[in-house]
Amino acid sequence: IEIETTGTTPQPVAKLPAIKDADLNLRVTGRTARLTLGRGTIEVAPGRRLNIADGSFAIADTHSTPAHAVTQFRIDGSVGAAAELLAYEPLRSSASTMLDPAKTRGSVAAQVTVNLDLGRDEVQNVAYAVKADLGNFGGEGLLVGHKVEAQALHIEADSTHCDVKGDARINGTPATLEF
Repeated sequence: IEIETTGTTPQPVAKLPAIKDADLNLRVTGRTARLTLGRGTIEVAPGRRLNIADGSFAIADTHSTPAHAVTQFRIDGSVGAAAELLAYEPLRSSASTMLDPAKTRGSVAAQVTVNLDLGRDEVQNVAYAVKADLGNFGGEGLLVGHKVEAQALHIEADSTHCDVKGDARINGTPATLEF
């Protein structure tokens, strides 16, 4: 079975914003299912959008219980829009409380992978990995209340840790970040 759509508006997670104008392709072959996303837009707040592309959601064996699924996608847009998205309940964490959308600027480009087990009525064993690059980043009150600015920051995060690397200015003073 193969289904292809354009201009679709799916909402993969109930408490997160929908993906608008999505180009989707669903292919089911035997016990495998794969949904691919060519491109789409997520409006996290009025005037704040993120682009999502090169996405996939794959289940290798739909008959197993729970069924293991892998989701991958690329997302890019403004840091303010990403901060808005991270503030939604399913994604909220200590990192999202640090990023105030009104006090951040810059761009973000990230590759995201999510592994999870799908039961009949529940999702279990969720593990994620994110590799993100921030450009022309600026944030007020981020590091012990100080302003942080950087031309380029690289962030790698997963379910257990978060690494931030790059050259920055903290309240105007040059610094190298690596934590």
